Amino acid sequence: MSTSGSPSQSISATEGAHDTERLAANLIAMLQSNQVGSETTSSQVVAQVMELLTRKAPGAGPSSSLPSAASQHHLSSSPSMTRIPPSRPDHFVPTSAPSILPLSPSIPSPDDPHVALHAESGVEELLHRLTDLEQAHRDASISTRRRRRPTRLTDDDEEPYSKHQCGTHLVSRLQRDRLDEMDLPVRAYLQKEVRKTMYNLIGYQRGALMPDISGPLVARSGLFLVPDFKAGINAPPNRLIQGREAEMVLAYERDHPGTVPETHRERWLQAGVLLDLARASWPAMKLMHTEQRLAELDGGEKKMRREREARRIERRKTVSATPFHMELNSRTDPQRGQQPRDAIVDFCQEHDLDHQEMRNALVDEEWLERSGPVMRTGRETRAGGKSSSRQVQSP
Repeated sequence: MSTSGSPSQSISATEGAHDTERLAANLIAMLQSNQVGSETTSSQVVAQVMELLTRKAPGAGPSSSLPSAASQHHLSSSPSMTRIPPSRPDHFVPTSAPSILPLSPSIPSPDDPHVALHAESGVEELLHRLTDLEQAHRDASISTRRRRRPTRLTDDDEEPYSKHQCGTHLVSRLQRDRLDEMDLPVRAYLQKEVRKTMYNLIGYQRGALMPDISGPLVARSGLFLVPDFKAGINAPPNRLIQGREAEMVLAYERDHPGTVPETHRERWLQAGVLLDLARASWPAMKLMHTEQRLAELDGGEKKMRREREARRIERRKTVSATPFHMELNSRTDPQRGQQPRDAIVDFCQEHDLDHQEMRNALVDEEWLERSGPVMRTGRETRAGGKSSSRQVQSP
């Protein structure tokens, strides 16, 4: 196999060059063009040269111009490579010049201070960007999450006493179904005493005007506490009335042990329970004062109109529940007519009474006189079309 020159002569010809990358490229080109060794040998040489390039970057110093002697010895002493004897100059056969590979991008060395500085700046920039992203994520989560606004208590929502004293264990805050047969009458009695005590403290008498700080005031002489119904239930003057009432009722009940059963005294005779009962009576007192003020403005017309409407509704309910209207109600509304009929039957069976006689006894003559013509007049009106509107009476 003819060769254009030995690798040692080419390497010696390139001694003094300062570009390690070009030297390695020429060596690879000569090895491939001369077909030195097998295919595996060429790949090993290429791998060793690339390792050399990785270790020594260009521009690192004078020592990086040539490969080390150990590398040359390793290349020459490789068992898989064939030693090519050097040819004489007179036997030189010109061949095509070996192709020079283009310069590959330089691989920076990790020990280069410029590379280390650039790496540190890149890490710092990455950390800054990561911090900005985390902050943006937190801001987005805060803005999308609904902020819980602080609860703003009004005068009606504030507690007139500490929560430690008035927890949910107070019997006055229990539901009706959780009270026994003795709790209900005790509650009704204490509620009445609380309301009566507050009336005495403010000087109110039944049938008179409810006093208020804006007027009217109590006409009779005496020392009375004046409520402020325009303010909330926890306004200072109103709190004073409730607290004084609780003290007076508690002192009276302790001096009179027979009013509340001994088994229920510990549950009911507490300041928190009496204050709860006072708060339950306060809305009725405020409503009474408001209605009296409105009656002064319109002369009581609204109150009388409301009372007339209540009486009219009550009469309609009473008439519709009588046996005379059971048949009519059962036609228009079967369920509505069946309920009072079943109630009368159950009552007669329980007390051993005649059902038919009970139905007749429940019918009042006045209802028959009023309701009979109305029904007949309605039929005549639908049949003949001539009837006076005065004859039609509403029950």
